[in-house]
Amino acid sequence: LNPASNTKVVTAMAAVELLGPEYRFSTKVYRDGRALVLVGGGDPSLQPRDLWNLAATTAASVDLDDIDSLVIDDSMFSAASFGPG
Repeated sequence: LNPASNTKVVTAMAAVELLGPEYRFSTKVYRDGRALVLVGGGDPSLQPRDLWNLAATTAASVDLDDIDSLVIDDSMFSAASFGPG
């Protein structure tokens, strides 16, 4: 079953309590040899335009001729793609 709205409120309160009100999710890009590595941080508000901006910023600061692969690091997430609901 999908959680009810009141469960989401309790979850949000727990997140603020554990992470603090100043916590910000982040999505980072770093270089590993000839690869660019995209590390997701679980940002629930990440939008396609945010990824476009990240790509543009990265392309402007890296010589793309030296890059031959893009690695998506999703190690912070569980292997389950979908919830049971």
